[in-house]
Amino acid sequence: MAPKHLMSTTALLALLLSTGPSLAGKVSELGNQVEKSIASGQGIKAVREARKILDIAWAATPLTITNATLVATEAKGYGAYTPRKDNVYKPGETIRLYAEVIGFGYGKAPDGQWAIGLNCDLVVMKPDGTVLGRAPGALKVRVEDRHRPKEFQLNLTYHLSGAPPGKYLLETTVHDTHSDKMTSFETAVELRE
Repeated sequence: MAPKHLMSTTALLALLLSTGPSLAGKVSELGNQVEKSIASGQGIKAVREARKILDIAWAATPLTITNATLVATEAKGYGAYTPRKDNVYKPGETIRLYAEVIGFGYGKAPDGQWAIGLNCDLVVMKPDGTVLGRAPGALKVRVEDRHRPKEFQLNLTYHLSGAPPGKYLLETTVHDTHSDKMTSFETAVELRE
């Protein structure tokens, strides 16, 4: 279940610093402001300034799945999930995936709120990569929020109706509707009587 775009904190920092002196200077300047705010006991101001750094890093980050996990039931929220014990399902059984997403863009809703839009495609393959079926637009997510949330998860539900017992690879491609960003990840499952 390894995401194709998995970015470490070190890689993100390197990306930010490689974008040029003006951006690196802005991040450094904001970092200094955060330290000064903390030192002077202005925690709320420090958090606001740190969020500006996060916004800069976010914009520089490719769309990335940081955690993709088969789950027993639909997640109740970000990080609020129960991992499935294995990847073996009975034919016709519902397959649920929890996926944490970062690096998506934001649009504006008609009422002025921030909007997140993600479309997911599914490709079902044999373990050797032979494509058995495609489901473009398997999931479309639209969320509006008064803030620009950074903790965001997808609850994916797949049904391999009519598929015979065997091993399968599920490739999920996530498209950001507010940018040209996209990413894919694969999940191995087995259908067994």
